Amino acid sequence: MVTAGIPLAVPRPLPDSAPAPSRVLVVEDEPTLRRAVVRALLRDGYDVLALGSVAGLDEADGPFDCAVLDVDLPDGDGFEAARQLRARGLARSLVFFTARADEATRNHARAFGVCVPKSAGTQHLLGIVGVMTSRPRQRGR
Repeated sequence: MVTAGIPLAVPRPLPDSAPAPSRVLVVEDEPTLRRAVVRALLRDGYDVLALGSVAGLDEADGPFDCAVLDVDLPDGDGFEAARQLRARGLARSLVFFTARADEATRNHARAFGVCVPKSAGTQHLLGIVGVMTSRPRQRGR
């Protein structure tokens, strides 16, 4: 494009200036499941901080685009973690990944964000995290 005889430079993004990965906090006390969720998130290109308890939230260096929270934790529950994260402005969206199947738990979780049953599996969780972070999944990674 030329304006008054002077070429107008149109800035183009540099090839290596990809957007920063979405940050996801995982709070899950069961080590095997925590590792599986973290591996899946990392494989899909997320920046992940994983904690095994509510106590670790004091050290969390947010903000996070999404927090994936278990409901039953050894030193509290995911709802308390959600309250802390919201009060401190550390999580933009919340996903409860829980084994609890009762309606009261699901409704309580939905008051904060999304409730995903653990029985739905990690791949379903990744799809929900992608929606919550406004980021499509990177399949095949």
